[in-house]
Parts: sequence; structure tokens; C-alpha cells
Amino acid sequence: MPAVGGFANVIVDIAANSVRDRLFTYAIPDTLAQEVSLGVPVLVPFGNSRTIAGYVISLSNDLPEAFDTQNIELKEIMTVLDEQAFFDAQYIEFLKWVADYYLSSLMDVITAALPACLVPRLKQTAHLVDQLVNENAWTEEQRAIIHILRQSKTLELSVITLKQRWCKTAKQKEIHFYKVFNSLLARKVIERRSAITAGTKIKTKDVITWTNKETANEQAKRVITVLEENLGQLSKTQLAKQAKVTLKTISKLLEEGILSLSKEDQIRDPLQYLQKTQMNAQKAKPLPDLTTDQINVFSVLKGALLAQLKAQSPASDNTPWLLHGVTGSGKTEIYLRLIDEALINNRTALLMVPEIALTPQLAERLVQRFGEQVAVWHSGLSDGERFDTWRRLQNGQLKILLGARSAILVNMPKLGLIIIDEEHDASYKQTSPSPRYNAKTLALEKAKLNGALVLCGSATPDVVTYYLAQKQNKILAMPKRIFDQGFPKTIIADMRQEFASGNRSIFSKALAEALFSCLEKKEQAILLLNRRGYASHVFCRACGYVSSCKNCSVPMVYHKLSTTSSGSKEIDLLICHHCGYQSQLSQTCPSCQQPFLRNYGLGTQRVEIELQKLLPQAKIIRLDSDIAQKKGAHEEVFQKFATGQADVLIGTQMIAKGLDNANVTLVGILAADAAFNLSDYRCTERGFQLLTQVAGRAGRGHLPGKVIVQTFNPELPALKSSLSHDYQSFYDAELPTRQSYIYPPFSQLIRVVIAGEDLDKTVHASEKLTETLSNYLADAADTSEMMVLGPAPCLLERLHGKYRQHLIVKNTTGDHGRNLIASFFKNKRSIDDVQIAVDMDAIDLL
Repeated sequence: MPAVGGFANVIVDIAANSVRDRLFTYAIPDTLAQEVSLGVPVLVPFGNSRTIAGYVISLSNDLPEAFDTQNIELKEIMTVLDEQAFFDAQYIEFLKWVADYYLSSLMDVITAALPACLVPRLKQTAHLVDQLVNENAWTEEQRAIIHILRQSKTLELSVITLKQRWCKTAKQKEIHFYKVFNSLLARKVIERRSAITAGTKIKTKDVITWTNKETANEQAKRVITVLEENLGQLSKTQLAKQAKVTLKTISKLLEEGILSLSKEDQIRDPLQYLQKTQMNAQKAKPLPDLTTDQINVFSVLKGALLAQLKAQSPASDNTPWLLHGVTGSGKTEIYLRLIDEALINNRTALLMVPEIALTPQLAERLVQRFGEQVAVWHSGLSDGERFDTWRRLQNGQLKILLGARSAILVNMPKLGLIIIDEEHDASYKQTSPSPRYNAKTLALEKAKLNGALVLCGSATPDVVTYYLAQKQNKILAMPKRIFDQGFPKTIIADMRQEFASGNRSIFSKALAEALFSCLEKKEQAILLLNRRGYASHVFCRACGYVSSCKNCSVPMVYHKLSTTSSGSKEIDLLICHHCGYQSQLSQTCPSCQQPFLRNYGLGTQRVEIELQKLLPQAKIIRLDSDIAQKKGAHEEVFQKFATGQADVLIGTQMIAKGLDNANVTLVGILAADAAFNLSDYRCTERGFQLLTQVAGRAGRGHLPGKVIVQTFNPELPALKSSLSHDYQSFYDAELPTRQSYIYPPFSQLIRVVIAGEDLDKTVHASEKLTETLSNYLADAADTSEMMVLGPAPCLLERLHGKYRQHLIVKNTTGDHGRNLIASFFKNKRSIDDVQIAVDMDAIDLL
């Protein structure tokens, strides 16, 4: 805390790129000297008449030299928005590192890291001063703003809403809005107002307790008995209902001092449904016996963890440990025991998973072992749940965090262990918006700052992770399943032969028979198709027209959507899976007007419908992005399947990992070829990982498993490796290919995407940028060390209404090359209305 009259460096919450990375110095007034501390949100004056929110990034007792020498008057902080500090010095350093590494503004990183519900926000509104103003005195663009505000009942709208409506009405870009808006401000036709909107607050509840005062009243005795049965605490309404008395009776007992009323924090806990599990966790239960492989692996990792916690400094090679265990080998038990060791040593632990869908089963196992110390963090939380979880992590009530990608940005005091499960999954990398971070890379930096251990686990490790771990001799293998079961039997169904024999069904003969058998034995099956919807696209057989999105250069996907809860009525919709644009399916071709529209391809919706026809008695459930949009859908689907309420689970890649159900004996993969047919250097790896993972869901208990793979190309080497669970053969074939084309791990890929609404401008800007960048790198590095490829149209050339070009930089010089790129693109986010996005360590090249 600075002395009275100290100074604070503040980063302001403003959209303008020119100030997104700058810190502004403000004086701390005497009245706020005890409230202003590192990491608190504040309200500050900005410019001539604006008031904006920001965060205190650093403090000083000395006046900055620039102000001292130039005799500039320093503005003061106006107020503190929340007394709770959201940063400490170490956390700020971490966020600054993220911004620097991924060429993002610090404010973008803070916005991504801090839940919006934590802090009161400043809302800027525009108010029409005179609703009778003569519109004829203004330009068409100015009249549009006046007209939009006049339509509002209060003559007032948020600046963001006004901007969106004006851009749509005037058919102009955002950059022009502020010029027009500011001209009206200057003429005092409109005025800008600021209001602080309250963030999420602590939720409280009234609690009645017995004061131990004796009473002879029979009603009062009954009330006290009910309280004792409920551990002494109930709300007023609950108590009256259970004791079968009126609220007036409860009020009288409060007045007489027999009962007391107090307020308690009401925790909004997303794991509340596991209350019984938490109660069982209090009872001592013996830990499961470990296999020989598990004993050996745990011994090494425990030693490494304790050594790391004792040293409280990063490992010299900064390479995470890799636990390479086949599906069903017992990796999760290793995770749980390492977490326990971290807790014993007074440190906290972060366990990361790539999909929200994986949290329910893992959450239950964590709660069974560690009770109320466990929390979850993912995009499915409500604002209240997010607020309470963050607060309880900071005050030390929660010691273990289970979360998806964004959990790496959460501030966890005393962090000692980071576990990244299914580390191969591409979901750990955020491609858009900024910051375009990889949670695995952030984990290493976070471990550096906290003196923590990082463990990656997977049955199908990322090629880069495996290569680096192998170089440092930090791979631990568990090649056997926990009950010594063999891998499931694999059958390849050649769909070319099926078609030649007259089978027009989406199910091969082998898969159909296996599904019948599975149902008869009361066992369960999983069907994987990594494509949601009913059909991949709709086309006209007369003229060849394909229904495409008006905003993106991709075909629209055909969906059947229910309009009633019973599903008795359906509508046919075409939906873009990139921008969300929807249109109703026409009965005739929009191009030639002929009634020859047909759907083509396969989606999970169609599989569900066709399977119900094949097995009318079967209970079928589906899990894909359409189903998962509903809050709690993952938990509901997995709970139904785990408890035997469904015979068959159909889904996309989100069902390929983490499912541990002993009654699953059959896995069907409907279109295995699709996983290997993407224009991406990682498509072979991704296909191998997906098929290996989903095949591993079968035969995890004592019952033998079977996997049936439908393919039009059974000769694919990676397909064969995945079905035999042979990672080494896949890796040995993949690595030389990566080396010959200088792909990771032999280079760092940096992707630059140039996007604009005008095609010619976008192409011209991309060519100019590539030439300038190439010349810059040629002067600073050898062309064999920094290779620039492109520019070229992106595979998805048009997305969200913008044309896209991209170029790829292959950097083989490590930090030196990355720093060159960072220096070149610093503060370069747009050129002539064309946006530039730099993706460091790119894995998505679409």
C-alpha cells in the first residue's frame, strides 16, 4: 500500500486498440488511501468528459518522471468499485506473460481471466437531449442516430446497442459510427451518461436456530425437534412447513427468544447434486489396490512432486511429465493420489479436462475422495456459481479445481499441482477470440511462478508432447488395463462391399447384428459419428445447387427440430455451424425451381432416427452440440446412460473420452474415414486419437468388448494402428513426415489471418503484409529458419460475412523467431478496415 498521496497505474476498460496495452497513472486521494490496493477495480476520469472503469496494476509512492518534468496535472481515482482485490503481484505477472506471448492486449487477457460477474461494470448510455430536434438540420447518418434514440421510450440506449442498430440501419461500419456519434455529442444534441451496474453479489438466506431456551409449549417443542433433525438450521418457511405450524407461530417464538434469526451466505454450488457423495466422503473408505504399473508410476510422480514442492522453483528443463496409459489403465487413480499428496503439503491442485462433458464423472470421483474441497469451472456455470466458486478459491475454502480450458486462467493461491487429462485434445487451444492461448503452454508458465508440478496424461499423446517428453526421459507408461482385460475385438466393415451387396442402410450387417445381440444381453452400446445434424448438406439433383450460408463459404447443415416438448411436430431447418445463420428448408430448388432437393451425408440426428427404426424397443439417447446447449445436459445424458436408463448412446467426439461404463460392450464407428480427410497437417493424428479413444470405451469392465468400424478405406495405416491401440507404430510413421515438411515439433507454427468485408481489399492487404513481413524477417534471420508461406485463401474462405486470407510462418529458432514476430505485429491489429489476427502455436489451419 503506498503512503497517502501515492500513485496507481491503471489499465482502463476501453475498446480502442491504441490504449488497450497502456497503463495510465492516477493519484490516490487521501479518502481512498486505505481502499486502493493492487488488483482492485476502480472508476477513473478519462479524456475531457468520460468516466471509465479499470484495474490497479501497480502502485508507487513516487510521481512518474514524465509528469514531474512536464508539469502535467495528475487526475485522481474517483472511487473503488469493489474492495476485494482480484490480482496479486504474481497473478498480474502471469497475465502479462499471457498477453506478451500471444500478442494480445493485457485488457483482453484480464477480461478472459476475470468472470464478468465479479465486478460492477460501467455502462455507457446515449441520451437524446431534445426529442423535438429538427432532423433536417443534420446529415443522413446523424439523423439515423437521432431517429433510433427517439424510438426508445426513455430516449436513451446503451452505446453498444445504439452502435449495433445504427450500423444495421445506415449500412455503415463501426469505425464510422463514432465519428457521427462524437459530432452529435459536440453539438450537445445527445449526451453520454455513465452508470455502474451491480455485479453479482453474495447471496444470503434467513436461518432459524434454537437458542437452547426451554419451553413447555407443545408447538415450540415440535419446532425444536424439527430443527434438531435438520442439524439446527432451516429457513423460516421450511421450518413452518416441516413442523406443521404457521409462520405467525415461528414469529412469536422469535419474539420470545426461543428461536433466533440470522443471515448466512447461501453458496451457489454446481456440485450440490453430489451432497450424498460428499457425506459418504466423510466416512473412511479403503483406497483401491494399485496394479504393479500404477505403483511404479505413482512412486516416481510422488517423488517428483515432493521434490518440486520442496524446491518451490521451476524444473530446469520445464518439460511436463507425460503419463502414457492406455484406455482403462487407471490414470485417474494416479491423479487422485497425487492431488492428495499436494493437499497434505498444504498446496492446491488443478485438474483440467478438454470437454465440459468429462466433468460429471470426474467430479463425482473427486467428491467421493475429497468431499467439499472440490469445485468445478467451465462455461456452463451460472454467474452466481462462478462468483461463489471464485470467492471460495481465493479464501482457501476450496483446494481442488476441476475445469475445462478457461480454468487455467483462474487465480489459485498456493498452487502445487496441475494435471492435464486427455492432453492431446485440440480443445485446450483457443483459436478465437483473443487471447488465442493454449492451456498446456499456460500451465507450464503458471507452474514456473508457483513452483508447481505439471503432469500430462493421455492414451494417445500429442506428437509434440511425446517428442519433448521422450527427449527429457519424462514418459511414464501404463500399457495394461487395470483388470488385465484384453483390448476389445475389432471388426472392420468395408462399406464398399456392403454397398455392392445391396445394403443401403447406414448400418453394416455386422453392426446391425451386434446391436441386436447387445440389446438381448441387456448390455450397452456407443455409436460415434463426428457430425451433428440430420445431413451434411442439401443439394438439387436437377441443377447441382447446394444450399450454402450467406455469411460463410460452407454448405448449410440439414436439421430436424422439434417444435413441441413431445417431439410430435418437427420443422426442417438449414443451419450454419459456424455463424449460426438459419433458414427454413424450401420444397423446391431456389435456383431452378424444381422439386429435386435432396439431403446428402450423415448426421447424428439421422442416425438416431434410423436406429429407432432398426431397434424400436431400444432406449436411445443422443449427445452432440445441439443437445449440449441446454444447461446440465451433459450430466443428464451421462447419468441416464450410467444408470442403465438408455441402451445406446449416439454422439460426436464429446462421447469419445472419459466415459467409464462397465456395461458398454459395443462401440460402433459409423464413418471412420471422415476423421482422416481434413485439409490439416494434424488430421492423421486427430483421426488416430479419436478412433483409439472411442474404441477404448468398450470392454472396460469384466465383460469382453467389441468395436465395429465402418469405412470405405480399410487400408489406411493410421486406422489400423488406432484399432490395435498401437501408438508407437502411429508415432514412428508420423514423425518422419512432420520432419520432412518442418511441422511441429520441428518448428513453431504462427498463423496470421487477414479478414475483411471487401474481397479485393483483403487480398491486397494480405499480399502487402506478407511482402513487408518477409522483408523484415529476411533482414533479421535466415530464410531457412523463418519460412513465410502464403498468402492464400483460408479453407473456409468466408466466415461471419468476412473474406479471409492467411499466411503461415514456420519458426525454427524458438524464442528469437517468436520475438521477431511479436515485434513486427505489436499494435498492428488492422490495416485499412482489414483485421489482422495472429495465432501463436497454431493448430487449426482451417
